[in-house]
Amino acid sequence: MGFVESADCWEQICYTEKKGKEEIDLESIKSGSILGEKNPKGIHAAHLIRHEHVRVTTLTLQPGDHVPPHEAPVEVLFYVVSGRGTLGIGEERAIVVAQDMVQCPRGTSMALWADQGEEMVVFNVKTPDIP
Repeated sequence: MGFVESADCWEQICYTEKKGKEEIDLESIKSGSILGEKNPKGIHAAHLIRHEHVRVTTLTLQPGDHVPPHEAPVEVLFYVVSGRGTLGIGEERAIVVAQDMVQCPRGTSMALWADQGEEMVVFNVKTPDIP
């Protein structure tokens, strides 16, 4: 078991367990320790996982922040970690709260608004990753 900290501020714990003839590697990413930065849309974003098959990003929206409508050429899943706000998918809008999960099909317009008077933290999962 070891700790590794990369230039991207990833703090990881890696385990290797022998199970029969196969080895299983378990990697735990401490999302609270990844600093992140403002993305081009002005929202604080921290990439937790990023490889060709998936990208998982934590988006932290402060009250009044919004991610304007845009489309992605991949499947997108939103999971609200904490807080509440409004999520738009296509022509529909809904207030989402902690533990809500919403899927957005590829090529569909999506938007987020922290319009409920509190910080909203969202996991944004894109699969596959956008090169």
